Amino acid sequence: MFGGFPAVLRYLPTLAIAGAVLFAFWWLLDLVQDNADLQHTIELEKRSRHAAELALQQAEDALAVHRIYLDQSEDREAQYRALISELGQMEGYDAPLSSFLSNAVDRLWP
Repeated sequence: MFGGFPAVLRYLPTLAIAGAVLFAFWWLLDLVQDNADLQHTIELEKRSRHAAELALQQAEDALAVHRIYLDQSEDREAQYRALISELGQMEGYDAPLSSFLSNAVDRLWP
């Protein structure tokens, strides 16, 4: 009845070692695949970070240009205010325009 059973027991250590070797091989392949996936993910993240750094640099450059433009605008505004103040203090500032100048102004700025 149990005549074949001792033969199976005789091969059990060999089967256990073969199973362990197969499991170790499968585990090693899984580690290699995980490593490849992680390397790919790292490469994608590096590219994404590089693109974000470039966008940040472009935004900083645009901000610098915008600040220069704002500084120049403030300087121009100060110059125009000084000019208007100077003209307002001149004699005859509030005098009416001659008819010739009045017609010229009406044609230039209708």
